[in-house]
Amino acid sequence: MNTYKRLTPCIFIHDGKAVKRFNNREILSDDVVELARQYCESDAKELVVFDLSETDEQHDIAIDLMKKINRQIHIPMLAGGNVKRLEDAKKILYAGAKYVILNSRKDNFSEMLHEVSMRFGKDKIAISVDEKADSF
Repeated sequence: MNTYKRLTPCIFIHDGKAVKRFNNREILSDDVVELARQYCESDAKELVVFDLSETDEQHDIAIDLMKKINRQIHIPMLAGGNVKRLEDAKKILYAGAKYVILNSRKDNFSEMLHEVSMRFGKDKIAISVDEKADSF
């Protein structure tokens, strides 16, 4: 019996490095681009990348890493994190992401959803839904 598997790894970028998860900043890899390449070669079907930066400088580093990742993989990249304004969504999409991920728990979610869909199209948006959210 064949079992269909769809591998979608997620890379969390903090301070230019891959960390384990949102609430665990333990370094998983110093080389984010190489990690993405390894995931791609391991039959991943797409790659999710989250920017966990705390400053504009770190955010720019994460965007640059997204560009480098996109040049090294041949699968779709979905990316988000610190999307506070339309310009952030633009940077992520221009870095090569197939979709920009918007966080449904952000205060300006409705406004961002509208602005990004009007500028880039609703087919360029993925939505991160917090498991604690009461409804979507």
